Amino acid sequence: ELIGSGTGIEGTSFESIGKSLEMLRAHVAYYYPDREALVEAAIKLVISTVQNYTVDFVREAPDEGFGKVDGFVNGTFAWVRDFPTHPKVILLLYYYASFNKSYKDMHDRVRTLGADRLAAAIAEILPAKKRRQASAVAKWIQSLLTGHVIDYITTHPSADLDSVRKKSLREIHAYLKTI
Repeated sequence: ELIGSGTGIEGTSFESIGKSLEMLRAHVAYYYPDREALVEAAIKLVISTVQNYTVDFVREAPDEGFGKVDGFVNGTFAWVRDFPTHPKVILLLYYYASFNKSYKDMHDRVRTLGADRLAAAIAEILPAKKRRQASAVAKWIQSLLTGHVIDYITTHPSADLDSVRKKSLREIHAYLKTI
């Protein structure tokens, strides 16, 4: 939470983590050898949280129509709603991935896993002859959602998140209907 809040990466330290958790600095330092390990653990926690949200929403979504795809979208926006600082941590992952191979590998694994899950749902609604396009469509949806979330948290944080979710669904449905 500290990394994605007003404290930011610069203000995140063993002391600030300890204070927010009401722990001694030494206890925090025991689990993390350095600040880099602490940041990496925070990024991995955020990744697992959004993955759990999307998987749970897809699992609970109806099988018919765009249900599973909508579940993926709704899970993404529920995560943003419930953890508003987490997308900022994902932006930190994007930044680190731009110059650090281990973060790029982490980013690529996460994106591929998400695209594969989404492609499976998309393949179910595409005509048999078009199913090979599912992976490309999934990557397009990921990019659209990423853009909308980044725009929401950086440019229009006062916008209604549910309106952004609905806009995403409309654009995705319109695109899927053209395939």
